[in-house]
Amino acid sequence: MNTQENFQSFNIECLNSKDSRIKAIINIWTNKEINPTIVDIDTKKPYTYQGIFEVTYIEYKDSENVSFLTKDIRKFEAFYKLYKQTENKNIRMLIKGCSIENYMVKFLVNTLFTMKLEMGVRVDYSTPTIGIFEEEEDVNQIATVQEQKAYYHRWLKSIEGLPY
Repeated sequence: MNTQENFQSFNIECLNSKDSRIKAIINIWTNKEINPTIVDIDTKKPYTYQGIFEVTYIEYKDSENVSFLTKDIRKFEAFYKLYKQTENKNIRMLIKGCSIENYMVKFLVNTLFTMKLEMGVRVDYSTPTIGIFEEEEDVNQIATVQEQKAYYHRWLKSIEGLPY
């Protein structure tokens, strides 16, 4: 039942540990799998889902022969696993998905899109989406996973009590 579906490829730039620009390619595909085992991003514990699931795979390969492969039943989790792996190797992907102000809000978790979060401003389905692999030109906007999540939580606090 493992057949690649929905294959997409993205050419991106990254900064390596020496702050030199390098080229990378991101390949994404899905497979329908029976009882897939997925490792949780936070606990690092495996969990076997029961039934047939569409599993998203994200593969990273760069010009310095560094490669990673992540998978999850949610695109959001597969992306953040990759983001964390590149961060652990001191590689910064220069993409919108790694920009501090962009986050995959709940209704985008199974897409390849993010939204720019502005303090004190709610987002909804009419808020423009941005492809996570679109180039981020401002290197100063590139954040760690932890910094991005902290920004997201500050944003959540900033919209408490605002009308819908």
